[in-house]
Amino acid sequence: MPEVKPWYKRTWGVVILIVAALILLGAGLFARQIVVFYGQIKAGNKPPDFTVRRFSGAQLALPPTTENRDEVKSQVAGDEGEPYGGAVSGTHQIVEFLDFDCPYSKSALPSVHDILRLRPDVKVIIRDFPLTDIHPDAEAEAIAARCVWRQGNASVYWKYHDLLFANQEKHDADSLKQFAYQAGVDSRYDSCVGAKPAAALVQRSVLDAINAGVSVTPTFFVDGIKVEGAADTQTLIKLLE
Repeated sequence: MPEVKPWYKRTWGVVILIVAALILLGAGLFARQIVVFYGQIKAGNKPPDFTVRRFSGAQLALPPTTENRDEVKSQVAGDEGEPYGGAVSGTHQIVEFLDFDCPYSKSALPSVHDILRLRPDVKVIIRDFPLTDIHPDAEAEAIAARCVWRQGNASVYWKYHDLLFANQEKHDADSLKQFAYQAGVDSRYDSCVGAKPAAALVQRSVLDAINAGVSVTPTFFVDGIKVEGAADTQTLIKLLE
């Protein structure tokens, strides 16, 4: 008699095992998202929506009505203490919610610098949206950047901002400190990163982002118009017209 193969070695058995594995994988990912969802609720925050957080390119969200744009601009801008570049009181405003560990936030960096160089009438405000479920060190990086901003001036902050993106593989505490000193701060940085005020500013930025419907990084608000993803220079300039 020919040898009878075990069921798991037969074609139909292999198919069943593959399907079962995919089902288990999907169930695991769903369970993980539920844990994140529950954690947001338990912390008293509005939970993030269930959307893909990573994609290349940029996507325009539905444009707000003219009546809502000023409200959106005010909501996402934060207070006067937020890091910014360009005109202090610019005719136009671009707000970027970013994650210093996000490769797409990094890829949007040339567009941001183009705006600062080409449009002196624009104020570019940087706000934090660390995706800690994906990047565990992202909150520490945001706090470090806040401390650099609070101690230094705009040029010091932007030097640090660029160093973090240029060295995404080196975001441990010692490296963050080294980059801060390289950018031009002093020992006051050390006491700032362990204090509550800087962390509270990052948390406020996160809450403002969630309330504005931000779920990906980078997310731009160009005069109140939401753009998700790594927007190129032309996209941002066109929205400023």
